[in-house]
Amino acid sequence: MMQTRTMMNMLIAVSALFLLTGPVQAWNEFDGDTDDNFAVAANWEGDHLPVGTSTLDIADIGSSGLSPASVFLDTVLPGSIGGLHVGIGGYDGTLEIRNGGTLSVATYYCRVGRDADSTGKVDILDGGSLLVLNSKVTDFADKAGGSGIVNVWGTFNSTGRVNVGLYGDAELNVFGSGDVDADELYLAYGYTDGSPTGLLTLTDDATVDTVGKLEAGTWDLGAGTDWTIRITDDLGDDPSLHVGGSAVFYKDGLYQPQISGDNIDFAITGSLSLNAQAAGPSILTIEPLALSGLASGDYTVMTYASLTNNGSIVMNDTDASGTWTIKEVGATELVLTYAETAEIPEPGTLLLLGTGALGVIGYLKRKRMK
Repeated sequence: MMQTRTMMNMLIAVSALFLLTGPVQAWNEFDGDTDDNFAVAANWEGDHLPVGTSTLDIADIGSSGLSPASVFLDTVLPGSIGGLHVGIGGYDGTLEIRNGGTLSVATYYCRVGRDADSTGKVDILDGGSLLVLNSKVTDFADKAGGSGIVNVWGTFNSTGRVNVGLYGDAELNVFGSGDVDADELYLAYGYTDGSPTGLLTLTDDATVDTVGKLEAGTWDLGAGTDWTIRITDDLGDDPSLHVGGSAVFYKDGLYQPQISGDNIDFAITGSLSLNAQAAGPSILTIEPLALSGLASGDYTVMTYASLTNNGSIVMNDTDASGTWTIKEVGATELVLTYAETAEIPEPGTLLLLGTGALGVIGYLKRKRMK
């Protein structure tokens, strides 16, 4: 009786501890014993499909030390996983989520490029989905010296913050009909470690939407341009970047609108703020490019509800096809003017034109003499 009571008390204590602290984090490593399929239980340490609260590591393949580990998923797992590390511990890792594949992360972080000297890469193909649930954070390049790249043709949804370049070098590239939805999006976040870089690119009909704010260079106080937003709007395409809250650019950054004929759909629901940092006022450099014979005219490349301009917006015109200038940094929009460069005739054409003109003059003189 005493033993039974003691066991019951121990179970109650363990249950209470679980309720107070939540699940204990465990790790499971991909070892690729059978093949590269994420959904095959034998490919994981312990030979069981690691759905539940475990954090999964995709890097070196078990004790063999082969790197990078290259893993694919083309089905919907029967449950969510705890956390995900793609590229960790000095090893590289790649995850490809193919058509029909869905991976849900529900308990801990999702990290792509976890440590220094680790490169993580996730390709979410058309028809594939990566879902980060329960307001959990997604970090690309989690440590200084690491790198993380996520390419999206399918769906990437996060109910938490997405850090593109937490401490290292990172990219979020959205192609085709790729769709990214995040609570908040940070580029080149930084804090106490490293000088991160963050690149966000949109092409084709890609969409990126945030519920809350967009921030860039939040804690990175070093010199130089460390974040870039590139939106390519070619003929027939309609990429869009929509920020549900405010946008704050703390650090010098580069915005590259590439335009074929339409205004760029970069819409900030809240305010746009260029904030001064310890290294000095932030500078937003605009570096536009004309595509597909763009006509001369005015083009809106960003809209916002209001502007707090503690820094400056400058033009870096590297486009050989014409001349770009900033027409207006307005209260609610940023407008550029493009003037196409007139074509200069070839020397042979000029010679023909000159010969023709001389012939006409000679004819008129002869006629007058008659």
